[in-house]
Amino acid sequence: MIFFTVSDEYTQNLHTAPRITREIFCYKDNVLLQSRLYPTDLEDQKTLYRSIVQQAIATCLDKPNLWSIKRGKEAEPYGESATDSNHYPDYKYGYAVASLLKGETDYIPMTIGSVARCVCCGGEQKSEKTSMRTRDRIRQIVSSGHFAGGFVPYGYRAINKGRVNKRDQPVKDLEINPDEAAWVREVFTKVAEEGASGYAMAQMLNQRGLRTRQGAEFQSSNIKRIIQHEGYTGYIITKAARSEFMPQLQIIDEALFAKANEMIGKRSRKAQKDKNAAQKSGNPTLLAGIVVCAHCVAKMSAFLHTDRYKLADGSIREKVQAKYNCYQRGQHLRECDGQALYLAERVGRIVVAYADELFRKIKSEPYDKSIEQRIRQQDAEHNRQKQAAEKKIRAAQYKQKRYEDEVLKCLEGESAFSQEVLARLIAQAEAEVRQAKDEYASMLQNNDDRTTVQQIRSYYDEFLGWANEFSLATVERKRAILAQLFEKVEIGKGYKITIHVRGTYRQFLMGGDPHGEL
Repeated sequence: MIFFTVSDEYTQNLHTAPRITREIFCYKDNVLLQSRLYPTDLEDQKTLYRSIVQQAIATCLDKPNLWSIKRGKEAEPYGESATDSNHYPDYKYGYAVASLLKGETDYIPMTIGSVARCVCCGGEQKSEKTSMRTRDRIRQIVSSGHFAGGFVPYGYRAINKGRVNKRDQPVKDLEINPDEAAWVREVFTKVAEEGASGYAMAQMLNQRGLRTRQGAEFQSSNIKRIIQHEGYTGYIITKAARSEFMPQLQIIDEALFAKANEMIGKRSRKAQKDKNAAQKSGNPTLLAGIVVCAHCVAKMSAFLHTDRYKLADGSIREKVQAKYNCYQRGQHLRECDGQALYLAERVGRIVVAYADELFRKIKSEPYDKSIEQRIRQQDAEHNRQKQAAEKKIRAAQYKQKRYEDEVLKCLEGESAFSQEVLARLIAQAEAEVRQAKDEYASMLQNNDDRTTVQQIRSYYDEFLGWANEFSLATVERKRAILAQLFEKVEIGKGYKITIHVRGTYRQFLMGGDPHGEL
């Protein structure tokens, strides 16, 4: 029995009134167990409430209202939790009070609690010792391609398709919601292709009158969770399981998912140093995120600047123009002898003309398979270097162990080395091992950035695709393309501009050499 109190102002529908206090009473076979009183475990209140319940029980049983009280350790023998229940055993921690009906001889301990069940699958929700079985059951449900309950991702709806759980209760499965799937696909496309920010996408959805599952406006955090949910590529995914590919649930392809996540990754604080995406997707300039000062190598910011001109008649004319600003110079944060401001339109014309020339070249030059051969040769050379590095580590470790084994002989006077010489040799061997391992780790790290034969064709097709769409693309799309094609654009005095093309794409214009000069 759940015993609770409410304010005097409530005279009906007491079960819906706010609780002031609450506690649990359990009765069976002449034993009444009283749990802790929430929110304050005051003894006077507990005594009053216990007396009310005792009187009610005695009246129902038609027996004298006489009870003996057991507290703390004395109350423990009269109650136990049901196996695998989630009941909190107050009586085991000295909080419970046991009331024994006087005049009786049998006081049988009662079992309290029951096994909770999942409302979605009907599976038992047991204590920690069997929670693994629950997770296994959810894993089985998901792995078999069924929805295990919980939050329904945007773009889908949960409907009854005739499936039932172990208790013969209907459970729901997922299917694509065409209306939601359309804007989910649009969000992914704008983020991946135009570099749109989470804030901009949230504003777009809110302006269309769309709301979250809870009826609130979309925030950038909602957009980020949508972009990071891999289930849109055709899977049901939970923390513990992942289904097989389910084409009937695919809203976007894996390539679009990867590009969108790469874009939001560039905006993260961890990528602040190397990011090449505009801080705000509504930025009016083409090169925001990749423009740097050629004099102090600091990233430049873009903003709208108002120029004022005094005309011959004395009137003032204002002109608003987008400009790039060397923030480090303007705030005197570092030495910089470059210009303070550069017209974004002028810089953009120069860079776009250069990009158009690159696109013209890639259209006129066929795919060169010799690039694949060069990569295969590099792979073979890398494997040779890797084997040599591993051999060097083993040799250094063997030398170190040989010297360490010599220590015991040295202590017994049987070694050809003195203690001082042996200590010096061991230290040298340890240094050689560390150096060999560092070289090996550095080699593996450098290899992570290398292009594989499988990737090279996709890079070429991507480059060619940009060439075909660039002239007709929107400003947002052009900005996203240039941010992927160019590593950075350096601007110096007098609009001297140096453009660094990423080696991934430069190799198609340099006979396969990603480090060649254009």
